[in-house]
Amino acid sequence: MKPEFLYYVLSSDQFFAYNMQHTKGAKMPRGNKPEILKYPVPVPPLEVQGEIVRILDNFSALTAELEARRAQYEYYRDALLDGARQEGSEVPIGELGQVVTGRTPKSSEASFWGKEMDFITPSDIKNGMKEVSSPTRMLSKRGAENMNKVILPERSILVTCIGADMGKTVINANECATNQQINSLVPDCSKVLPDYVFHVLTAMRDQLRKQGERSGGTMPIINKTDFSKIPLPIPPLETQKRTAGQLDKFDALVNDLTSGLPAEISARRKQYEYYRDRLLTFEEAAA
Repeated sequence: MKPEFLYYVLSSDQFFAYNMQHTKGAKMPRGNKPEILKYPVPVPPLEVQGEIVRILDNFSALTAELEARRAQYEYYRDALLDGARQEGSEVPIGELGQVVTGRTPKSSEASFWGKEMDFITPSDIKNGMKEVSSPTRMLSKRGAENMNKVILPERSILVTCIGADMGKTVINANECATNQQINSLVPDCSKVLPDYVFHVLTAMRDQLRKQGERSGGTMPIINKTDFSKIPLPIPPLETQKRTAGQLDKFDALVNDLTSGLPAEISARRKQYEYYRDRLLTFEEAAA
């Protein structure tokens, strides 16, 4: 048997399902070696094994190429932002506009909830998203009035600043309020452009996570004061506009869930899994 063929057999959904059915241990599930060794492995002729491996290798190579393009984008993004950094100086976020930390109205107060204003929480912000709209929950007119001190105009910068999934950055498409897990910048557009800040903070996500982990608590967090002190490289507005425009084009290619690389990668993975399972399904030979 070809080792590559066995690799694909043991990577299949069928083997995963079989393994899960025979795990041991309630608190810490683990493989059951005697049962795993009983798993029936299909053994077609070597030439058939070789052809199946060739087909599945092609799918794997294509997916790897698409992932490599994403890495190329990140490299190009960092290079562009480094170039922009050379033309300006670092400015604390708090000097670029108004910093706002959200809060949550009482969930038990039904009159605060309705369809008048977006209410954004971290779960509404997906990886790869640039603009957020249509959140899970919305405020009523009364709820919006209750939140009037933390309402954000459209095209503010929202950053998740607590928890394991912190550091996601997005621009709000509509006037909104957020919960307390999000710090936001209402930018002074005479100093900074929202699209430029979006790309800078997106590139800084790992840095934001590490800063949150240094907070000393059990939950990573960047509070309003510390968020306001984070320095951003701010070049002239014309450079910001040019850099953001270039990155917007690449961002759409890499992160657009309907037409960019994620859609292509998702489609290829579905095709791969479909063909893998079909190719690895054999009728048992008659005795």
